[in-house]
Amino acid sequence: MISVGSTVGNYKVISRLGAGAMATVYLAEHPRINKKVAIKVISPELATSKEMVSRFFTEARAASQINHENVVDILDFGQSPDGDNFMIMEYLDGQTVSSRIRGAGRLDAGAALHITGQIVDALMAAHAQGVVHRDLKPDNIFLIRKLNTSDYVKILDFGLAKLLGSGSGEQNHRTSSGSVLGTPHFMAPEQCEGKANVDGRADLYSVGCILYQKR
Repeated sequence: MISVGSTVGNYKVISRLGAGAMATVYLAEHPRINKKVAIKVISPELATSKEMVSRFFTEARAASQINHENVVDILDFGQSPDGDNFMIMEYLDGQTVSSRIRGAGRLDAGAALHITGQIVDALMAAHAQGVVHRDLKPDNIFLIRKLNTSDYVKILDFGLAKLLGSGSGEQNHRTSSGSVLGTPHFMAPEQCEGKANVDGRADLYSVGCILYQKR
């Protein structure tokens, strides 16, 4: 079981950063070079679900496939000797767009457009690689300090991503019960309707919703 104090690859887990419905994220560090990373581990109760494990793998594959500076970098992916599925990601020190809005209220036009421009750049790279995010929202846009700005974007959470032309089949966007996955306030109408031909235009719709909220 991966937990505080355990070792994953070359990294020692030093603290828990947070937990969600699907996974827990830990802060870990390489003991010799002091490099910090984040380790995301699928929840034990979901580890027996083929759908959830497949979605977890899709998240790692999608983010690494894009290879863009505004997308969180996936360093490794694997399974521990105890059967825990994990991915090792770059460690980000900052806040989500939703946290920024809660703390500062509406963003000024310059900041909102600066953030949005980076999101669009990352989406252009993602769509060129056949990756549709399908769950863009302020909670999945992380802001860090880099290149003399505190509004450097990192897009997170590709757990609902759709891989087009991947050769392995497209990920189903419905659960076994037929409910549509995503965040309704930021979903394009065709995604809310559960249509099968959702593409990059749905992500752009979500960007418009995010920009509206920021302003």
